[in-house]
Amino acid sequence: MLEPYKYLLNFDTKFHTVLYNEGEENLWTSIQPILVDALSSNSFKVERLTNDEFLTYNSKRSIVFYFPEKFSTYILARSLEVNKPNNITEKNTRYR
Repeated sequence: MLEPYKYLLNFDTKFHTVLYNEGEENLWTSIQPILVDALSSNSFKVERLTNDEFLTYNSKRSIVFYFPEKFSTYILARSLEVNKPNNITEKNTRYR
């Protein structure tokens, strides 16, 4: 099973939290339905971000997942049992 080893939680420009080995928080389990929806819905839009654009998300409420190895979003979709992944998986996107 694919599972992040680290999470970066961004609350705003000043407050960030890094979680390792989530333990009892179950963050990964609770976010999976959202990822399944994102990887199977046709209403999601994908765009590549520059490094600068990516860094702006550190000042917005967001979660960054860090996985032990890079892999394609298709692998992530299939590990989450998405039977018909949308075109997000065709963008050659890789998670870290």
